[in-house]
Amino acid sequence: MLAPVETVWGRLNRMGARHRVTAAVHAELAQLRGTFGPESAEKILTNRLRRRVAAQGYVPVRDPAGWLIRKALPRRSACYDARCDDGRRMDTGTECTACQLLHADRRTLRHQVAAQLATEAVTIPPQQRKKAFETRLREQFLLESSRRALRNERAAVERSAREAAVAEYRAQREAAEAARRMLPCAGCGRAEVGGLCQSCTNTQATERLIAEAVDTAAVAWAAPDDPAGQRKAAVRAEAEIRAEIEHVVTKCRAQGGFKETTTLIGKLTAEAAVDKYRHAALELLSHSAEAEAEAREAQEAELRRRHLHSSAEAARAAAKEAAQTARWRTAQHLLSDGTSKVRAQRPAPKVTDEPDPYRMAAARVRAALNRPRNEALV
Repeated sequence: MLAPVETVWGRLNRMGARHRVTAAVHAELAQLRGTFGPESAEKILTNRLRRRVAAQGYVPVRDPAGWLIRKALPRRSACYDARCDDGRRMDTGTECTACQLLHADRRTLRHQVAAQLATEAVTIPPQQRKKAFETRLREQFLLESSRRALRNERAAVERSAREAAVAEYRAQREAAEAARRMLPCAGCGRAEVGGLCQSCTNTQATERLIAEAVDTAAVAWAAPDDPAGQRKAAVRAEAEIRAEIEHVVTKCRAQGGFKETTTLIGKLTAEAAVDKYRHAALELLSHSAEAEAEAREAQEAELRRRHLHSSAEAARAAAKEAAQTARWRTAQHLLSDGTSKVRAQRPAPKVTDEPDPYRMAAARVRAALNRPRNEALV
């Protein structure tokens, strides 16, 4: 039986063992945190101490420090599971499966030894059978223990090899990442930006978004078999988008925006243009002949199922909704298919000394995005 807490701590202080108990508590908490996390470690250790105090009963504790360090604080388990304590899981409170398997293995070993001796009973005198059983059981247990120790040793070697491989892989990744961070920008040459600075990243994203909006305009405002009309629509859309980007960038720079800010504003403007052109294209394609046909078929199919609805009005509402869904899906398909065809039909860029109007326009936008704040606008 433990003395009151004040008496125990007084005895520990007089013995000079308080720091030893504190170190043991910290060590156990560190192990529990590594297994269960910092939130559950203190609760698990508290439950363990309560369980050990209850098991102590009314037996007096003569050496509180020794009792805490050697009996109360350490985890007691005969199995390999780090979550096991006294044969139960510390996280769930249920019986430890590993301990059950260990006990089952021992029972199985006893049955195997008994079966072996049963076949040899004719050669073993009855008065020596018990001693022979215990001797044989001890030999088999030592053999199984050595095999288990060998398996654990091999598993430890394999685990160490895996950990070393993981550490080497992480070191290589970290070295590669550090080398990548030291690369200069491929666009403007700025040092140590990981291959591409934020301004150039925004500029490239802006160009991709402009190309997407231009393809959308070519599909929506020109017939599929009219390449000249598609080019005309693309030129008009690109001119409008670039003019809008240059306008907002100029306004941002005039208000004191930095280079990263102006390029970000340009990218956001391009994203808004993509959304605007896509919405307009879908609205236009949703009234095409193909979309009208799909909507009519969907509406008629839903009306044929009017017996599934509670009333004629509900059936008409469902048919209208089905037609609208079919119309919108058809428009999305037409836009996706059309942009794919436009990109496939686009000729590969040719290497030539003649100025390309598209590239010149893109260069003007990039120059406007990268122009210093204090530079006069052209």
